[in-house]
Amino acid sequence: LWISRSTRAIIIDFTVYNANINLFCVVNFLFEFPATGGIISSYSYKTVKLLRYVGYLDYFIMACEFIYIMFIIYYIVEETLEIYKVGFVYFQGVWNQLDIVVVILSIVNQSLNIYTFFTMESELVSLLGEPDKFADF
Repeated sequence: LWISRSTRAIIIDFTVYNANINLFCVVNFLFEFPATGGIISSYSYKTVKLLRYVGYLDYFIMACEFIYIMFIIYYIVEETLEIYKVGFVYFQGVWNQLDIVVVILSIVNQSLNIYTFFTMESELVSLLGEPDKFADF
């Protein structure tokens, strides 16, 4: 057997997919064997929806995200015109600074959302192309 007195840890990682609800679950089990004896066990699991736009409700969410992007573009144009009209006095107001922070955070949010979508699509295509290879999430 591959477990001996010098074994300090056993790590079990696996991924399961539930096609009924379109969720992946990444499971990690860790069994540590301290030098003093005994077993210290721990686990973690992460449930992830990697295939985002599959059903009708998912397409509704896509439409809402598109509307959200349109609002972001509208507010970028509005704040840019206000900065152009008022000048650098615009940045002295606390609420104006808060508007800029909200717009920046919205851009970051949607950028990460789009990046995640395209990255997962390309990764899943490459994983499905090699069915004999283990998918390490």
